Amino acid sequence: NPSAKFIFFGFSVGGKEAHGEIMSQAAISLGVDPKDISFSIQPRDTNEEALFAKEVCGEDKVLLVTDATHTPRAMMLFKSHGLNVFATPANYESYGDAWFVPMPSAEALELSRKSIYEYVGLIWVKLKTK
Repeated sequence: NPSAKFIFFGFSVGGKEAHGEIMSQAAISLGVDPKDISFSIQPRDTNEEALFAKEVCGEDKVLLVTDATHTPRAMMLFKSHGLNVFATPANYESYGDAWFVPMPSAEALELSRKSIYEYVGLIWVKLKTK
């Protein structure tokens, strides 16, 4: 879409380059015109990202690209601020063939942690946006 605009978020940790800045540079290296990119290190959470996106996009359509486990909560927050948002989840995680029951692992524990974090976050959003 030649009229698409990109918004990247991401703060710096430990004095390193901000995650959103790295994503902006990657988009530019793939041919995105820098004037089509908005970037902010100010948002501290998804709610503040939604507020910034509302300032930049207004009533325009927004494709929200985020981790698949984070998509439901992020969508709820973006919609609560009146954004015309569509989900484009990324970073799906899988453990192979469905017939195989994986043994306990650090990866499975991390996926469980992410899931619990997102379920608690969904409850928080539902309470906050009522």
